[in-house]
Amino acid sequence: MTIIKKIKYALAASLIFIIIYIFVAAVPLENDFYFQPEWTKTISGAETISPDPEEAPPAEDSGWEAFMLGDEFGFFSEDGNIVRMDAGGNKFSAGNGAWCVYPQDARETPVYYPNGALKMTISEPGFTHIAKNSVYLFHPGGGAVSMYNDDGEKVWTRDEASPITAFSESKTAAIIGYGNGLLTAVDKTGKEIFSFYPGGSDLPVILAAAVSDDGKYAACVSGIDPQRFILIEINGQQHKIIFHHSFTKSMRRQTFAAFGESGKRVFFETDSGLGILDIQKMKLSMVPFDGRILNAGEYPDTNFFVILVKTESGHILSTVEEPEHKIASTEFNAENAFLILKNGGIYLGSDDNISRINIKGLR
Repeated sequence: MTIIKKIKYALAASLIFIIIYIFVAAVPLENDFYFQPEWTKTISGAETISPDPEEAPPAEDSGWEAFMLGDEFGFFSEDGNIVRMDAGGNKFSAGNGAWCVYPQDARETPVYYPNGALKMTISEPGFTHIAKNSVYLFHPGGGAVSMYNDDGEKVWTRDEASPITAFSESKTAAIIGYGNGLLTAVDKTGKEIFSFYPGGSDLPVILAAAVSDDGKYAACVSGIDPQRFILIEINGQQHKIIFHHSFTKSMRRQTFAAFGESGKRVFFETDSGLGILDIQKMKLSMVPFDGRILNAGEYPDTNFFVILVKTESGHILSTVEEPEHKIASTEFNAENAFLILKNGGIYLGSDDNISRINIKGLR
């Protein structure tokens, strides 16, 4: 073996050790708090499970979580098995229980179960988006979106002259924001829940939108100069704004907004960090961050939140105690990363690794 090869192997071994240390070693937060990893999997070269394509499980029963890192996507189980891994060349979508890859200007898009069995075919051109609860098609032109059922049948279509600038869905509804400032929510049948212009800004554009799983609340980040966050209460076909807050600085890009799993809080991105609104108390907390918020959510049955931020140099994983006490942050170098909070577990993806992490020592 040549000296160069020995050096290459030594460097590779050192890199593997560093990755394992970052993702497997317990990370102390304070005296009583620490991250405790349950498992870490390396994606490249991982041995994947290959279920029988004739036994395609429905999304709600599979227990498989979709992941996307760079131009790779796949599914993993809660116990750390890589169910599927593919390279989609950035032209793919994957959600709970389904995935698709589409070429440029595709006239139709086949959608598959994680094991490769055909789930449905979207027989129209456009960008197929597989979300947590449904499959959507964003039509050419940018102003129309349709929802499809599990048989590939179109359930509803919303079409506006202005381009879609924000979109999200939940178990009960979908919410759509447009470049002209229109905010629209529809239920699973396509029936309109509300449609109005929040207004109040020089440039009326919706930059983020979210709707709670129980369908009782919706939220959005809207406008530029000033930029506003609003919370909307939904009661049947009636709606009203019950909270709003304006910011002196405005972001000029799509931003992050999401309701917590409990439905008691809503998280949203601001120019200076993360906003957390306690809906029951109508109390807004601001947690400063430098970077782009990728995801934020609640750690079950606690007043602690976990946040993933993308910075210029890498990513930051932080734990925050309500209302705005940042317990700890750990920074790691990665080009791509994701954070999933599910069933009491924290799943952290970073370039070529996926780890399940628990927080220990919480009060």
